[in-house]
This record gives sequence, structure tokens and C-alpha cells, in this order.
Amino acid sequence: MQHKPLVSIIVDAAFKAKLATAEFPTVSKDANIGTKPNNVIVFVIGGATFEEATDLSTTYNADKDCVILGGSTLQNSKSFIADIMSI
Repeated sequence: MQHKPLVSIIVDAAFKAKLATAEFPTVSKDANIGTKPNNVIVFVIGGATFEEATDLSTTYNADKDCVILGGSTLQNSKSFIADIMSI
């Protein structure tokens, strides 16, 4: 695959403990963004795509790394065009 979805790049940075705290602030003062997580939960407001779901599923859900992908909808070309037309 030539294209890598942005959500995959962000999850990859999270698993390498290289997320920028300015872009990804934590809720808790005790949270340490510099440590490698075991699990990552991703929620996409506006909907995730099949490509994002496939990439995260095949890349990460191995023995030790687990990614849960959620979203307000699962976008495809028809739902994306319908969202654009409603604006």
C-alpha cells in the first residue's frame, strides 16, 4: 500500500512513545506520555474508513500491541459524499 493513513502514523508514534504533548495533551497530571502503552483506543469523530480499520488491524493487533478503533460512523464513498452534500 503506498498510502499510510494519518491515524496509523499517530498510533505508530504512540507505540514508540513519541507523541508531542502539545498536540496530544493528557487528561491526568500523573500520565506519562513518554512511556510505551500496551493498548491504544482511537475514536474518530466524523467516522473512520475501511482503509484505516484494515491498516490498524493488520499492523498492530499482534501478541503485545492492541488497537481498538471506533468512530461515529464507518465512512465509505457514498456516506462521505452525502456528508459533503449536506454542508
